[in-house]
Amino acid sequence: MQTAQLRGLTDHCPLLLSVDDENWGLRPLRMLKCWQDVPGYKQFVISKWQSLQIDGWGGFVLKQKLKLVKLALKEWDDSHSSNVTGKIDSLKSRLSALDCKAEEEVLSEEEVAEMHGITSDIHSLSRINTSICCRRRSNALSSIMVDGVRVEGMSPIHQAMFSHFSSHFRAVNTVRPTVDDLQFRTLSFTEGGSLVKPFSVKEVKAAV
Repeated sequence: MQTAQLRGLTDHCPLLLSVDDENWGLRPLRMLKCWQDVPGYKQFVISKWQSLQIDGWGGFVLKQKLKLVKLALKEWDDSHSSNVTGKIDSLKSRLSALDCKAEEEVLSEEEVAEMHGITSDIHSLSRINTSICCRRRSNALSSIMVDGVRVEGMSPIHQAMFSHFSSHFRAVNTVRPTVDDLQFRTLSFTEGGSLVKPFSVKEVKAAV
C-alpha cells in the first residue's frame, strides 16, 4: 500500500510504502537514550527520585525506588514519547495549513515565526522518532530456530514461544517405583518380643 505523507523538514511530500503490518502485541518498557532529548526528562527523573521516601536498609530502598521510578517513567513515556508520530503529524498538518495560506496571502510575522518553530519542533521530534525506530528494528524478532528449523512470521513465532514455555510449566506425571508389591521379611510377635528384655541387677549396678 502506498500513501502520500505531509511534508516535514523538506519541501516535498514523502511516500510511505507499507508491505506488512502485523501486530506483535505490547512491548515491554525499556530505557531509551532518546528520552534525554525530550525537554523535562532529566528534571522529571531527579524530582521523582527525590520525592520518594522509603524506609529500610539501603538495598531495599534502592530496589523500591527503581521500581517506582520505572512505573512513573512508563506513565511519562505514554504522555511524552509514545505518541511522537502523532505529534509530528499534528505539526505537519499545521505546517501544511500555513503553506496553503501562504499561497493565497502574505503571512504575518507571528505566522512566519510559528512556521520556523514548527520546523524546529519537527526536527527535534524526528530525531527522537528515528532513535526509537532504530531501537525497535534492532530489537525486532524476525525469526527463531526451533529444533534446527528456522521459524518466521508473527503467528508461528508466537506459537513456538508458547509451546516452549508451556512445556516448562506443564505438570508431568512421572511413573516412580513403589514398595506396594515388594515382600519384606517380618518378625512374628514372639520374635519381636525377644528384642526387648529388662535390665538385670548386675547391669543396673554397673551403670550406677
